[in-house]
Amino acid sequence: MRSPPFRSDLSRVAPYRAVTPLETLAGRYGVLVDDWVKLNQNENPYGPHPDVLEAVRHVQFHRYPDNSVTALVDAIAQYVDLEPGRVVVGAGGDEIIDVIFRLFLDPGDEIISFPPTFGFYSVAAGLSRASVVHVPRDDAFRVDVESAREALTKRTKLIVLCSPNNPTGNQTQLADVERLLALGPHILVDEAYVEFADCSARALLEGHPRLMIVRTFSKWAGLAGLRLGYGLFSKEVADAMRRVKPAYTVSSVAQAAGLAALRHSKGDAVARVRRTAHTLHLSLQSNSLLSPSPTDANFVYCRMREGIDLDRVYQALLRKGVLVRRFDQPPALRISVGTDAEVERLLSALRTVEIELTESRLEPAAQ
Repeated sequence: MRSPPFRSDLSRVAPYRAVTPLETLAGRYGVLVDDWVKLNQNENPYGPHPDVLEAVRHVQFHRYPDNSVTALVDAIAQYVDLEPGRVVVGAGGDEIIDVIFRLFLDPGDEIISFPPTFGFYSVAAGLSRASVVHVPRDDAFRVDVESAREALTKRTKLIVLCSPNNPTGNQTQLADVERLLALGPHILVDEAYVEFADCSARALLEGHPRLMIVRTFSKWAGLAGLRLGYGLFSKEVADAMRRVKPAYTVSSVAQAAGLAALRHSKGDAVARVRRTAHTLHLSLQSNSLLSPSPTDANFVYCRMREGIDLDRVYQALLRKGVLVRRFDQPPALRISVGTDAEVERLLSALRTVEIELTESRLEPAAQ
């Protein structure tokens, strides 16, 4: 039988690496699904505001959603102090990123990205038949503007910057964003974690029509399961985005939930997560296995200390029912902020793993 006539380059497009479901891990490690401490996807541990759950109860599921997302666009525009015509809403920040890439990139074009960073940029570029030019961050995970300048070619269409950066947790200073804007291409700033940070590139939107910002309701509002995000653009780019974006991708449930969440955007959940992130970072500093980086997000990025094997630590945590995110290059764990009880279980598990690994190193070699 002949193979389907897929695109000739599809085999070179690496899929986004999804996390292993808890049901699979439960069977593999003998830990019940409800007993896991799940700190691997930067979710809001407290979930959405109760008014969000009440709002979605009144959605008419048999009716199509408002394709123009009018009420939610107006509410977001008020939230960010921008004209509604410059706001585009999508099914998660991922859809906004994907539409931007399809809008700007021709086959053979290039984007500049700053690893380690969010892996979806490379996936979206590959689907647009574009190439990713990687400009590594420095030892403190800051962007290297001069190296980005040197990486520019005639094919560079976009510079993509995650701030605060996933997975390292640090935000890029606005002065460096302005320096990147001066390089020429359009700049996409992914602000998925901006509610946990101290500044936003929103302050630069006026007077910089090449600046684009993407945000999400997944993290601060606890709506990861509904897929709701939005972008802030110049009027010209926003109009083009609406022409390219598929219709009806933002469900009625997501629209109702987003409206209710924005009514409680000044609640204490974000402040609570920020306090816990600070406490978690301080607690991890005394750990002999991990070297935590300061964070402006709802997670802490921890490189492995010298001589510590990443896989041994990661697997030991899994056996204790603690799920975090591992990164192989460089060897590191990203630990999401959880509830106080979840954080205590994590820290307790890490203390036990410290003891186990120390004892194993002290054991005499077999004769």
